[in-house]
Amino acid sequence: MNINKLTLIITLFLSFSLFACSSQTNNGSSTPSGVTSDARESSVSAASTVSKDEVPDKLLNHLKLSIPDSGYEIYSPNTVLGLDYRYGPSILLNDDGSLDAWFSSPSFNPSEFDWITHRHSNDNGKTWSNEAIVLCPTPNSLDALSACDPDVFFHDGYYYIGYTSTIDETFNGLCNSVFLARSQNPRGPYEKWNGSGWGGNPSPIIYYDGVSIGWGIGEPSFVIVDDTLYVYTTKDSYSDDYIRTKSTEVYTADIRNENWPGRLSYAGCATVRSDTTGDAEYIYSDCDSWDVAYIEENNMFLALCTNRRFTDDSCLLYYESRDGINYDRVAELNTNVVCGCHNAGLMSDKNGHIKKEDNIVIGYAYSGSESDEWGIWSTRIAPLTIEAVEEVPKGEEGLENLKLPITRPEAVAALWTTGVNTDRTIYQQTADGGVFYITYYRLNNNYTKSVVNSSEITFSDYDPEIISVSRNMIRAKAPGTTPVTISYHGFSRPISLCVLPEKLSDKPEITELFSPKTEYNISMTRPYAVAIRPDAIVSGSTLIEMNSETMVNYGIKIEVEDEEICTVREDAVITPVSPGDTVIKVSAPSGASYEIKVHVTK
Repeated sequence: MNINKLTLIITLFLSFSLFACSSQTNNGSSTPSGVTSDARESSVSAASTVSKDEVPDKLLNHLKLSIPDSGYEIYSPNTVLGLDYRYGPSILLNDDGSLDAWFSSPSFNPSEFDWITHRHSNDNGKTWSNEAIVLCPTPNSLDALSACDPDVFFHDGYYYIGYTSTIDETFNGLCNSVFLARSQNPRGPYEKWNGSGWGGNPSPIIYYDGVSIGWGIGEPSFVIVDDTLYVYTTKDSYSDDYIRTKSTEVYTADIRNENWPGRLSYAGCATVRSDTTGDAEYIYSDCDSWDVAYIEENNMFLALCTNRRFTDDSCLLYYESRDGINYDRVAELNTNVVCGCHNAGLMSDKNGHIKKEDNIVIGYAYSGSESDEWGIWSTRIAPLTIEAVEEVPKGEEGLENLKLPITRPEAVAALWTTGVNTDRTIYQQTADGGVFYITYYRLNNNYTKSVVNSSEITFSDYDPEIISVSRNMIRAKAPGTTPVTISYHGFSRPISLCVLPEKLSDKPEITELFSPKTEYNISMTRPYAVAIRPDAIVSGSTLIEMNSETMVNYGIKIEVEDEEICTVREDAVITPVSPGDTVIKVSAPSGASYEIKVHVTK
């Protein structure tokens, strides 16, 4: 089956999406993408929050949000660059009242989409420190193409930063998953979750196991309440007959478990993000990623996003919840919101909480009223007030937003170091003691670079069995691939070094084959399409992710142990037949293979 042809007939049906969301929420025996059987056993009950029946009458109110003024622009795109933005801010309130914020920015490498930057403010967001690049993709890994959509919380001495990434190149950035990194300093250096611990090549904490034409799972938001960590993610995928489903999902974990990134449990579907029908009371179109906080005074969860994103009539939109899983739409915010807005961020403390005395701000990126250029966006910080009211507030519905243009400065007056980079991200050498020749650059806030001497670079997080480092010279030792973290005066980024056998095959062949998942969990009544997408190392060096077409090209064979439990279609989608357990074997002509369990429920 040709997936590209199928995309021509994809349609968006709200009724089906609602069914998809509700069936996932109600099917407690089913575990969705990226969650192992261990995670099912360690599921944390969401009932740790205050239930509605236990809340005093005075708290049985709705939240009313308002934006008193339009705030101030804190980032303007540079005229020198083709793409320039700082979107999706994650704004963290420190105990001393200062703010730390992380943003998505364009990368400096043609092979990478986005990097994550950091800034600090001591005056509630009016002025900010010099920007620093703090998180980049790890080349030749599962997050090779991007590090974007940051959300940060602090726990037990570490800043945890969740982000969106993918290795998919065939469809230019689809098949996203959620990844995680941590550091004891907000500016890094960060170490990434590798599936069982920290450091080295990253592994997703929530893996998208759908068909290759799906955007995937990403844009995380974190909140801790009573030792339960709530993780909110955007999901944009397809059913098994290729009807699009768009939702926001919730995962939970016990934050006291040091291995919580590998023990997340699916908790439910918080909302369906789809176009409304013609008789709806409001226009619900292309609602984007949620940023969630816990409002302590009201014992409620608040979710903020943008609606009708990028358009002239775009707005902010918010939801409320008592249990952190079941959310109700409240109202739009139009007054003092600049048009063309998208990817909003809601300030909260290190646990994702907002207290009564906090001076709350929000941030969002926007294109403004006079620009339709993709990737040319300003960033704005604005004040936010929250109060409790008896009735659902509707005063903002249908009001006009602000039609303001963005500004683009002609030149950067002052330059400062923002990060370190190299001339490439992946280097190869044969296993005969050859030297890796790497050029190192210092980056500045104008996205220009200058060469730095290797004597100023330090190296860490590499496999000493594969390479050796002496006097800032890197030599090949044995075949294999290792990430290497390079550091320069407090700035760092990962690169990839591949040591090849002395003799290479003329024809590319798969030398390793694996999957980020440990098992597939599929419900008979759940319409979500689960697809086999193996990851492969080709000729001992290059990591790729396969879709159904590339599997055919490489001669990949898929065998199901018990076809009375499930079968696999030509497009690699797993079709459940009856409840039970079986095993699927995926193998290459070279002999590389792996087996994965399948658990089918009613």
